[in-house]
Amino acid sequence: MFKMSKETINDLVKFILPYPDNVKASALWLREFVWDIYPETNELIYDNYNAVAFGWSLSDKLGDVFCSIALARDHVNFGFNRGVDIPDPAKILLGNGNQYRYIRVREKDDFPEEYMKELLASAI
Repeated sequence: MFKMSKETINDLVKFILPYPDNVKASALWLREFVWDIYPETNELIYDNYNAVAFGWSLSDKLGDVFCSIALARDHVNFGFNRGVDIPDPAKILLGNGNQYRYIRVREKDDFPEEYMKELLASAI
């Protein structure tokens, strides 16, 4: 696991290099989206069991991550580690696990920015 600032992107770029350009572009755009809203948080990057992921926390602890981005072969998952506790009136969050909920993002235009800002406010 690495702790990064908004300006520190070299380690992240190394991890995401194998992914298709559209996936990398979506991930980096989503990264900017979160950093612009929560500049005082900590970004943590980790190589998950099946994806490179990075998320934001108010502490240095992975367990405190309130939102994350995970790269997949043809999309990016933008999710919430405690997503089951977040009100989702539009019912767009996916997931069947005990905690994590997410949306799939294939293109920037797929991402409902204003709605996700509301969910982020609940998540943090």
